[in-house]
Amino acid sequence: NTPFQLSTMGPDEPWHADVEKFQVESGDILVMGTDGLWDNVYDADVLEALSSGSTPQQMADRFPPITAHRRILPPRSLRFY
Repeated sequence: NTPFQLSTMGPDEPWHADVEKFQVESGDILVMGTDGLWDNVYDADVLEALSSGSTPQQMADRFPPITAHRRILPPRSLRFY
């Protein structure tokens, strides 16, 4: 895995980024995270965290235990290594 490292000083410049547009509707949940989240946590874990809370704060509170658990796993069990 060699992700883009967007920078004005490297080969992958900001204009190389993927840009998509989505129609946001009432009730949608947006999750914004860095590669520290998306490279280490499976989509199923994100969905579990979102479905286990009824408020945004409860959902957000589920992420630290998931990411902490991933940090202690052997590298090959992580999403990217």
